[in-house]
Amino acid sequence: MHRVTRPKARSRYSYSFFYSVSPEKWVEPLPEFTDQLGERPK
Repeated sequence: MHRVTRPKARSRYSYSFFYSVSPEKWVEPLPEFTDQLGERPK
């Protein structure tokens, strides 16, 4: 289980980091996340 607390009145940002992914693999966000934003994956 992963739990994070943040100080009040401060934003928190999370970034993904993929280590040792095979060059033949395609990595992209799930469609429901880009649909919420109304944008295509970048």
